[in-house]
Amino acid sequence: MPGTVDHRRRADAPKNAPVGRLVQMLGEGPRLPSRPRPLVRDLSSAEICRLYEVNRAVIDRSLKILRNNPERNGIAQFPQIWPAKGDGPPPEILSPAKLVRMTGDLFLHIANQSGSSDFIRRTLNANQQLRYVRLCECALIDFPEEELAYLCHLYRRNHIKELRHAVAEYHVTRFKIIPRLMKIL
Repeated sequence: MPGTVDHRRRADAPKNAPVGRLVQMLGEGPRLPSRPRPLVRDLSSAEICRLYEVNRAVIDRSLKILRNNPERNGIAQFPQIWPAKGDGPPPEILSPAKLVRMTGDLFLHIANQSGSSDFIRRTLNANQQLRYVRLCECALIDFPEEELAYLCHLYRRNHIKELRHAVAEYHVTRFKIIPRLMKIL
């Protein structure tokens, strides 16, 4: 399964770790750098496309539910993702990590408003698996802060029709950069 923890047994399994630490403490061997262990396997471009498509479909369906049932919107307090005053850019420059967190928070809140536990689960899963991909996107996409600010602005103002279109455009932009993204992943 893409992006899951690798459970295969390794030669440097924990049974050898105490012996290695003891040898290092006694000074009877060279200090070896620890070998990095991949916790999450790399995603292919097809897997990234699938995750984006699932994310797009879930968010779109959640927004459709909100459009058809306006009383649902506002059940959960709008998160403090973006400053409310003027909905302009935040006073400080946002780091890519903060942008990724804010994007995930926005999508999760939208899915939560739908009332579907399946939508929430799928959004959490997509956020988790796309985290590193979204970090890399920040280097490839022009003005990601403005893009997120616009999505938040539409959501806060309850402009669901426009938000559905903007979310679709958000995902089209991501699909277009996948070939360049794969070069840096």
